[in-house]
Amino acid sequence: MNGKRLGLVVGITLTAAFVLNGMLTALACGGGPALIGFDDPAAPKSIVLAAFAYLGPKVKTAIDPTVTPWQWNENIFANSSLECPSANRKVDQTLTDGYQITISVPTTLSFTDYFFVATKDGKVLFECTSAGPGPRIAVKA
Repeated sequence: MNGKRLGLVVGITLTAAFVLNGMLTALACGGGPALIGFDDPAAPKSIVLAAFAYLGPKVKTAIDPTVTPWQWNENIFANSSLECPSANRKVDQTLTDGYQITISVPTTLSFTDYFFVATKDGKVLFECTSAGPGPRIAVKA
C-alpha cells in the first residue's frame, strides 16, 4: 500500500513540476501565460492587420489573423532601421521602441515565416527580408 501512495505522490509532484515550470518561467520573465493572437489585449492590432493586408496579395493565398499563425514581441531596437540591415543605408543609432511581428503562412508541406518590424506608434511598418527592408506599409489608426 505504501508503494502505491509513494508512486501517487511522486506522480502528482512530477505533474505539478511540469505544469508550474512554464508558468514560473513566464512569471519570472515579467509575463504571464502566453496569449495567442488577438486573445492578447496588448497585441498591436492595427499594425498586425496592416501587415496581413500587405502580405495577402504577396503570398497569393488567403491568410487571416484569426487563423494564420502569428506572433508579436515588443522590442527596443538599437537603431532607427529597426535592426533590419540594408546595404548602402546610413542608420541613426537611436534606441527605438517597436514591435517584431512574425506571420507563418502555410505552404504545401510546412510554413514560411515573414518578418515585419514597426515603431510602437505605427508610423513605420515594413517587411524585413534578407534583401533588406521592404516598402513602408500604411497603418490605419
